[in-house]
Amino acid sequence: MKKAEQFNLIVSEDKNFFNKQSKTHHRFHNIKLYVPKHDIYIEMQATLKNFTTLEGYTVIENPKLSHLFYEHIRAWKPNDQMEEELKQASDETLIKINDIICEWIDEKEIKKIVNRYKPHSEIRILKPPQLKRINEEEINAKNDITLKLTKF
Repeated sequence: MKKAEQFNLIVSEDKNFFNKQSKTHHRFHNIKLYVPKHDIYIEMQATLKNFTTLEGYTVIENPKLSHLFYEHIRAWKPNDQMEEELKQASDETLIKINDIICEWIDEKEIKKIVNRYKPHSEIRILKPPQLKRINEEEINAKNDITLKLTKF
């Protein structure tokens, strides 16, 4: 990778980037390029490949997650009132995700949002590791009480 100076570019970074780390996750890296020869100014944002939204929560290794969610929600055309309500709720969730990721709200506001939701272990969105690659018939056939309790 060549340095900006090799392309006769002037790079200016967010002055607080290295001095002020976010309490919720590593900040977006704002890159500003200026090409004096052509009087062109470019500003872009780069993110780290690995960042965390809140302490104690899963590390997000794919920052494209909110973008993919955005694409699905925006492309979805509701067919009835129930789907319209679900799309509206999805839009609100997307706004909250972006508010947190982009730090448009502070840590106190993030915690308020977090406290409104149950952890995934309570609502059982994710399957416990014991139940991966195993179907209900296999669980019943094994006669393993702990496995049956985990399934329950």
